[in-house]
Amino acid sequence: MSGFVLKNGHVIDVSIGMDGIGDVYVSADGKLASIKPEADWQSGKTAEVDQHWTPIDASGCLVTPGLLDCHVHAYEHATPLGINIDQTCLARGVTTVLDAGSAGSSTVPGLLKYVGEASQTRLFCLLHIARQGLADAGCVSSTGGGECDSLNVVDVEACAKTIKANRDKIVGIKVRLARMVCDNGRNEQEVYRRALQAARDCSVPLMVHHSISSIPHGGGNGLGCPSDLQAGDIYTHCFHGQVDNIVDSNTGRVDPHVWNAKKRGVLFDIGHGQGSFSWQVAEQCASEGLWPDIISTDLHTGSLAGPAYDLVAVMSKMLHLGMPLTEVIRAVTATPAHTIGEYS
Repeated sequence: MSGFVLKNGHVIDVSIGMDGIGDVYVSADGKLASIKPEADWQSGKTAEVDQHWTPIDASGCLVTPGLLDCHVHAYEHATPLGINIDQTCLARGVTTVLDAGSAGSSTVPGLLKYVGEASQTRLFCLLHIARQGLADAGCVSSTGGGECDSLNVVDVEACAKTIKANRDKIVGIKVRLARMVCDNGRNEQEVYRRALQAARDCSVPLMVHHSISSIPHGGGNGLGCPSDLQAGDIYTHCFHGQVDNIVDSNTGRVDPHVWNAKKRGVLFDIGHGQGSFSWQVAEQCASEGLWPDIISTDLHTGSLAGPAYDLVAVMSKMLHLGMPLTEVIRAVTATPAHTIGEYS
C-alpha cells in the first residue's frame, strides 16, 4: 500500500483517544490507512513503511478527522438560504454536512438527487416537519410569514413515510419554533407536538430552532423547549441573544430547565448563523461551564460572508471563550458523527 503521510502533526482523534504528536497515513484512494503515535517513529518502527509513502510535514499543525458541520442549508437554487457545499464546506475542511431542514417530505427528493448525488461533500439531512421545507423561507424575521403558518402542511404521516424510505440519508427531523413562522404563535404548540410525535414515531432525533417563541423553556400548562426534548434531540442556536435566550433575565444565569435538559442528554448546538450567536450569552454560559455539545455554522446565503464564515471560524470563537481544544474537536467530529450514525 502507498499514499501520503502527514508527519509530525498534533493529531486529535477523540474516537480513538489520540491527542499528541503522530503520523497519519492516507492511502492513494483517499482513505485513512493508519495513525502512528510519536513513540513509534522515534523507535524507528515506521522507517521501512515510510519508504512507500510521500511525506507531508505537518509540524505545528492540528491533524483531525474530516470536520462535520451539523447545521447548514445546502439546497442551492431551490431555497433562498441554499449554498454550494463543495465550495463553502469541503474547500474549508468540512467533509460531511447535515442539512438542517431545507427540505420537507415533498421536496427532499430533489435535495438528495441534485445536491447529495452531485456533491463531493457527504450530505445527510434533517427532514423539515413542513412538507415544503424552507422552499420559500429565509431567516426568521419580524415581518412574519413562514413555513408552518398553516397546519395543513405539518404532516406527521408524510414525514414518517419519507424518513422510512430514506433511512440512509435522512437522520432526523427539524422544526423552527418562532411566532412568525407559526401563524404568529397561534399554532406553535401544535407544530411542536407534531414534530415531537414524528421524531418519536421514527425513532430519530429532533432538532429545534427555538427563538422569539411563544413556547417557554419549561412546560407549565403546555409543551416546553427544551424541557420536552429527550436524550439525543438537538437544541440549536443555543447561544442566540433574543429575549427568550437560555440565560434567565431575572437571575442572569443559565435557566434551570436548560441544565436539566443537558443532564438528560439533550444536545446543545451552536448553529451560529446570521443572527443566532450572542457573545454575551456565550460568555455567561462559558462562565458556568455550559459548553456546546455540537459546534456548527448554520451556513447559508446570509451568513457565508459573515458573521459565521465557516466552521473553523466558529470553532475559533469557542476556543477564545475558553472551551478546551479537545472538546472543540469532539464537537465537530465524534459527537455530530454519532448523531448521524456515522461514528466509527
